[in-house]
Amino acid sequence: MFEYAFMQNAAVVAVLISLVCPLIGIFLVLRRYSMIGDALSHASLAGVAVGLALHANPIMSAFVITSCFGLLIEGLRRRFSRYSELILVIILTFSVGILRLSARALYELMLRVFYSAVFLRLRMKMSYPLSS
Repeated sequence: MFEYAFMQNAAVVAVLISLVCPLIGIFLVLRRYSMIGDALSHASLAGVAVGLALHANPIMSAFVITSCFGLLIEGLRRRFSRYSELILVIILTFSVGILRLSARALYELMLRVFYSAVFLRLRMKMSYPLSS
């Protein structure tokens, strides 16, 4: 299994992630930011949906929207320090709302992927007929 270069790269990255993530996790838990990952993951998904809806690069739009929401969370947490947990829930809900508004783009993407898979499957059956 490790004779492939991509598996060797995946193993190295897995070890690096397993070393770095606990350091970040301890910092986030001690600063009471444990739910920020959930809020930013939903913001990232909303960014992908916005990118698909606008026919833009979904990775770049996810990066931009997640970064903006991260800065917004930090700014609101500094301004309203007594309600820091509530701010995360508000951002999470806002992200889900954006995702819901962009649901048509995601639906069209899923249909494209499904029909592409069906087309490829039919093409493979026609190219390589089963011997009976």
